[in-house]
Amino acid sequence: LEPYAGRNAVLDIHVCYGAAAHYLAMLAATIGELDQAERHFNAALRLNLEMGASAWIARTRYEFAAMLFGRDQPEDRERAHELAELAMAGAESLGMRALMENLRELTGLDPRADAGPDGTVTIMFTDIEDSTGTTERLGDVRAQAWLREHNALIRGQIKEHQGFEVKSMGDGFMIAFPSGRRALNCAIAIQRACAAYSETHRDAPIRVSIGAHTGEAIKETGDFYGKTVIVASRIGARARGGEILVSATLKELTESAGDLNFDAGREIELKGLSGAHRVYALEWKDRAPSQ
Repeated sequence: LEPYAGRNAVLDIHVCYGAAAHYLAMLAATIGELDQAERHFNAALRLNLEMGASAWIARTRYEFAAMLFGRDQPEDRERAHELAELAMAGAESLGMRALMENLRELTGLDPRADAGPDGTVTIMFTDIEDSTGTTERLGDVRAQAWLREHNALIRGQIKEHQGFEVKSMGDGFMIAFPSGRRALNCAIAIQRACAAYSETHRDAPIRVSIGAHTGEAIKETGDFYGKTVIVASRIGARARGGEILVSATLKELTESAGDLNFDAGREIELKGLSGAHRVYALEWKDRAPSQ
């Protein structure tokens, strides 16, 4: 197939199977030649875009995103989410239901569930406590394995609670939820999972701080922007290891059922934002998460 990498696969003149480079990319990904797969995917995407082959643009973006998620090098996940979101938009416009389901399975991405009908979304930030110190103590090789354990733990809970991983920031995540209650149950599950892991890995425990806020946010190419994101980020920066710190807005939205318990709260300043802000720590120890 290599000599035909720059051509299109067709059946007579009736059916187009997209750029031949698409299949070379899938082959390279299957045998583990991931850098070569990336080159072929870029070539296939370029050719499919030049043809205006909408269905194959969406399929190539999906396969490309799957490869990047699997490779999981720095910046791969951000690029993968961008490709997946574009693929989802294309698949939805063409009614490609099977591809849409594959994309949801791959990323948890659902254009109907990222935010409420009024644009309301709960943004959550996680961060590993003293990741720099742990890296220095463990050394690069062990620290990388430790970080992979952390990533798998967090991503498992994101998927379980139907959140959307907006981006990974090396030692933490930005996550979006259409439901504040779902976000807090995910935060509780993350802290409980970290505590369980740390009990059996006392030489390299995982402690994370979590901050969350609810409000309207601007969504664009798989990312969220605006004051809601800034407030959530600043609250996360003030949270301590093992703590879930939430805004007064999020507390008010989720406390009515009585199954989520918060402390008395405290007034803090948030970097770059005027005035004092009241935040609350969500209690998570010895409590089974609600549904």
